[in-house]
Amino acid sequence: MVPARTAVRLLLACVAAAMSGCATNTITGRSQLMVVSEAQAINSSASAYNRMIGGFEQKGKVETGTPRAERVREITDRLVAQAVRFRPDSAAWKWEVQVIEDPKVVNAFCMAGGKMAIYTGFWDKLHATDDEVAAVMGHEIGHALASHSREKMSVGLTAQLGAINVAGPNARDLLAALSDDDLSRAAIPYPGHAEITVAGVPCRAIAVGFVGELSYELHHHRGRSVELWDALLDAGGTWDIRPHGLDALDVLRLEKGHFFLAQDTMPDDHPTKLGLGWVVARDKPSFVGKQALDRMAALPPDRKLVGLRFDGEPQRGAPLEVDGRIVGRVTSCAVSDAVGASIGLGWIRTVDDSFPQTLRTGDLTVTVVPTPFYDPEGARLRG
Repeated sequence: MVPARTAVRLLLACVAAAMSGCATNTITGRSQLMVVSEAQAINSSASAYNRMIGGFEQKGKVETGTPRAERVREITDRLVAQAVRFRPDSAAWKWEVQVIEDPKVVNAFCMAGGKMAIYTGFWDKLHATDDEVAAVMGHEIGHALASHSREKMSVGLTAQLGAINVAGPNARDLLAALSDDDLSRAAIPYPGHAEITVAGVPCRAIAVGFVGELSYELHHHRGRSVELWDALLDAGGTWDIRPHGLDALDVLRLEKGHFFLAQDTMPDDHPTKLGLGWVVARDKPSFVGKQALDRMAALPPDRKLVGLRFDGEPQRGAPLEVDGRIVGRVTSCAVSDAVGASIGLGWIRTVDDSFPQTLRTGDLTVTVVPTPFYDPEGARLRG
């Protein structure tokens, strides 16, 4: 077996889909995929809106100067004044509304950047009142404020993307041989990203650290994946480049103490149980889930995920015992050449109101140790 970290100077992995770019919506609190930028979404929406309205104008289907069109503008103006209170940056949007003459269509929309329209079917088929029009348009404006158009564009774009992860202490040197762009930490900080071109292929290079080494995830159009992969392999011969698979990835991430969701976690987990309490800004006055976290923080922890060191080769899923009593289980484990020991992650429960530091699993002695096991200061991935 080739040691995952110590035998190679450069690793290459193909990621099936590019899913980076998730963000939490500050209005709804929901996590959204945001690969497309706000400016891109607004510009794309404006172009589509202008083409659409231009086509309707050529057919004489845009209602202007009528009492109904003026009422719609008055209604949306009042709605926009309230929308800006929820999302101040929308004050810079070029809000616009048009009434489209089509008695058979009952529809309305508000695109990214505030481009709105409503069809006359609302009046011709539903005999809508001004209050009902306001309710419909307010709902559509809510979609725009919540960046739903941007999210939909991002989902569509993501399906067109592939990703290749270049990792190892020579990752930057390899990319420098294939790119004229600035690859320094000032240009692509950790964590951070930048648009670069590698071997003629436009990429979004994302500085990531799941394997614990200097690493760039190259997101690109999937139609050029083979071209980019071949170029990286050809140029990487100087550094003995090796493609790696999931088994190697499992060891590399474990050496850094990174957990796999569902494998190392349980349904009732929260950040403190996972050792991630530091990532939550508890001093913020309000955020989605704050009350629940505050309630759980007031309870004494009775279970937590910890790093483990074994004096032999362990087995995933094996129970952890203290004096013959099962107090936890091994969730991940591997023999690490970089650490020089068998390591793992596991859940343990309190024994006499404290967490045990020495346990048994089968014939092995298990010691609770801090994580990460490898490069605990993170100097290598930030290099």
